[in-house]
Amino acid sequence: MGKIWRSDRVKALCEKMGISSPERVIVQMASQLVQAGKQNTPPVSLETLATIRGIREIRKVSLTIDGYITPAESGYVVYVNSQQPFTRQRFSIAHEIAHTFFFEAAGVQERHRAAEPPTDSLHIDSEEEALCNKAAAEILMPYGLFKDELRTKRLVARTIVELATVFQVSIRAAARRYCEMTERRFLLLALKRVALPEGTRGLALDWSEKPGHVRASPPKSLLVPESAPLFQTVDKDGFFTGRQSLALGGQSEEYFVDAVDVAYASRTTTIALVVLEPHPEVAIRTWALSDPQFRLVG
Repeated sequence: MGKIWRSDRVKALCEKMGISSPERVIVQMASQLVQAGKQNTPPVSLETLATIRGIREIRKVSLTIDGYITPAESGYVVYVNSQQPFTRQRFSIAHEIAHTFFFEAAGVQERHRAAEPPTDSLHIDSEEEALCNKAAAEILMPYGLFKDELRTKRLVARTIVELATVFQVSIRAAARRYCEMTERRFLLLALKRVALPEGTRGLALDWSEKPGHVRASPPKSLLVPESAPLFQTVDKDGFFTGRQSLALGGQSEEYFVDAVDVAYASRTTTIALVVLEPHPEVAIRTWALSDPQFRLVG
């Protein structure tokens, strides 16, 4: 049995489109908007898409929230938090654009009541918010454009960083999108440098992403000590490719890891791809969408 959707706006959107699945509806509408805006190469112009959806202005101001949308003369104004990183601002703008789909379907014009609202004055619909996040991913990283970018790239840690740069999204957003589109078995880890007792250092887990069919998950307590080859090499050279012992939800085992250092979230972060295939060295040499064994999901 599928998820039971309770939001009146979500139901109104599905009824308008004649499609029962809200996820399918929102992705379809986001894709149609990208096509209407003639966005054929990344990065997507959010200003162009905003104009199509009746957004007259995007204002970057100091806020305590990521962003919001308010009615304006014959349209809307989007406010986005100027203190957030550029990629976060782009996600917030795409998210607010997606709200206009629901406004139109439900026959309402606003998501809140005040022009400069405190957080508690916002209309918050958790189901609508989740779908707007899904739409934002499709707007910023359209399936077709993302797929085209992947065709000539191997699946290595540096590829995720390159995709984030090309599409002007966060590394985590690019990682999550990649995971949605593959049947390969791997984990993507973001590791941050931490100080350990007795003056040593290590790499601790900041976040992780994985394809939906992968069961293995790294524990929040995952730690790569300073003595490990991964730490020593990436700290010296900025990259690492080789075998490393990791405890991924059980006893420590040896995995093939490809990693690269990047400036991310105001610090140096190690993006590590942990290969879970039976023959990892072979897999990582051939993991590209041109590989006949690789099939896109969706």
